Amino acid sequence: MDTENKNVSITFDLLDSILEAEFSITTTRLLIGMIYLQDRHELWRTDDLYMQDTTRASMWCFGAELRHLVGPSKANKAAPLLNLIAEVSGSGLFDAIHMSNRNHRIHWCFSSAVHQLMALRWSDDFALIDIRHAAACRSATTLNLYCRIRNLRNHRIPEFEIPLSKRWCDYRREFFQSLQQAVELAGTTAFVGLEWVRRGNGQQRLLIRLRHEGTTWFPDKLRSWSLNSRVFRVSHYEVAEIDKRDFREYAIGGENPNDVEANLRKNLPAPSR
Repeated sequence: MDTENKNVSITFDLLDSILEAEFSITTTRLLIGMIYLQDRHELWRTDDLYMQDTTRASMWCFGAELRHLVGPSKANKAAPLLNLIAEVSGSGLFDAIHMSNRNHRIHWCFSSAVHQLMALRWSDDFALIDIRHAAACRSATTLNLYCRIRNLRNHRIPEFEIPLSKRWCDYRREFFQSLQQAVELAGTTAFVGLEWVRRGNGQQRLLIRLRHEGTTWFPDKLRSWSLNSRVFRVSHYEVAEIDKRDFREYAIGGENPNDVEANLRKNLPAPSR
């Protein structure tokens, strides 16, 4: 049995910059794999002791080894790695990156900026990524959502926002399929509010709130949404539009819907004496 730790902590500023670059999903997964391998070989420092001379943290691995970690595992050629090198060119992520040994090995040296960010990987703003889950994400949207959920996994009232750049009817199917897989991988339930942004050009946004063991939502905060919003409950087994004011609709797996309000009110602070 493989008992090796498959988790890697990534500073979310770095992870977010990778996600926002809109690399292909294969390239994004390979980057996460490279960060993981560098972590397993203790080539990240912490706090102000980040690697000043980045050449001391130069690394290489066999392409097959990296593909085995995060995919595409069935690919038997160097094309995904060569595409990675082309995509990250000019991104500022690497001081050097190239292939050798007839494209069987990939060599890289992350930039000083990346080392500085990774020195903060155990700060308050990080995502603990299971590379097996990253490999399982079937689309870039799924991987993006999974990483954002993992960033907030230990927050008491986790929520994040996604601006809608396209019509909801054109995005809904892809989004819900991706979110279902992401919440299953992360072990949570999402409540998604489709809301109008009352500023600028009045575009819509998705406000996503997560509920699982350890979250401590105030009752009225959890069910507080903007006027005319639509709210959906998303778990690994269902997508359902809900009555946003009914506490019973916020039940999560294994919870009696009639107990939701009482369970939420347990989180209220005790009255001062």
